[in-house]
Amino acid sequence: MLESRIGRPVRYKPPRDAARRGKKGKTGTIIDETWANPKLHTARRHGRNCRHRKTQTGCWGDYSFCAQLIKWDHGEHSIRLAYYRRRCGEDKWEYASQMTVDSYWPTIKKLLKITLTQSEWFKDVPQITPTFKATGRRGDWFADVDGENVPCAWNWWLKGKDHYFDPEAKPGTGKWVKYIDVLKRLKKVALTGKKEKNGKWERDGYIALFEVANIVTTDGTIEFDLVRRLANLK
Repeated sequence: MLESRIGRPVRYKPPRDAARRGKKGKTGTIIDETWANPKLHTARRHGRNCRHRKTQTGCWGDYSFCAQLIKWDHGEHSIRLAYYRRRCGEDKWEYASQMTVDSYWPTIKKLLKITLTQSEWFKDVPQITPTFKATGRRGDWFADVDGENVPCAWNWWLKGKDHYFDPEAKPGTGKWVKYIDVLKRLKKVALTGKKEKNGKWERDGYIALFEVANIVTTDGTIEFDLVRRLANLK
């Protein structure tokens, strides 16, 4: 199993020519991370002489690609694209990207897309977005997040990146009364995915907790703005 690397130390040696000129290495700590395929970390290992991948070169083991936010001891931050490798027939993962990251374009695209959602990383003094566990129940419009019962909102109704508009809402009726009351009081939503199962729509995973503003309701709609990402959800 490949565990989180947050809190792990990082040490870079200077290039040989720089070392000959008396330049020093640097040390730091991984303070945040994101992974292209985290499910791989708990997947069953395959055999030492496996045929796991039908390629010309055969199987080289499992590779997990990530982006890591590093805080250096001298105060600066950097972002590292890296990968870890698990050999065929073994459970141990090892840091393997001493040279560079190289993978097929879908993996690189997915990793960079996820990395770019971490907007707070791209500042001189990054603000780390925490990750909370969200727990909901079938048929309930709320989820428990960090001690609060927060209204959920399907990403299906997003217009652009940060405006939510539900044209099928029915404010003032049934469950909508409590939903809108809590939404206006907390000014937060747990954004979720949406999928169809057996002809019905249902929740498909939690995405993030957002602060909302500019809540507007009519007889048949509700809309608001997502103004700040408060936490990632799992």
